[in-house]
Amino acid sequence: MKREILFRAKKWISGEWLEGEVHLKCNNAHIHTNYADQYKIDEDTIGQFTGMTDNNGTKIFEGDIVKEQCKSHEIIYNVFWDEDYFAFRVKSKDYSYYLDELVSSHCEVIGNVFENNELLK
Repeated sequence: MKREILFRAKKWISGEWLEGEVHLKCNNAHIHTNYADQYKIDEDTIGQFTGMTDNNGTKIFEGDIVKEQCKSHEIIYNVFWDEDYFAFRVKSKDYSYYLDELVSSHCEVIGNVFENNELLK
């Protein structure tokens, strides 16, 4: 199965979230939202699409915070790229898993580490 290569980042001035193709040139980061539109972005907010969606169909990106709800428990995870495992992973206070070990129908994106870091506490 082919995975969609897509990135998300905040627009430099307005802080609006954009999705598209990221280009890094001469210490400037830009995102192309289609063939014609290009916007300067905050390089620190770049996150890659993981290829998974949550129970609402929302795309899960690197840097997202997801809530897993299963029967009697609820766990909050940070989605990140793990260089050691060369894979997207999730981490809570007590657990760390490969992202694809979570059941997407039990997960919901509730924020991201750039705007809602307090959700991880």
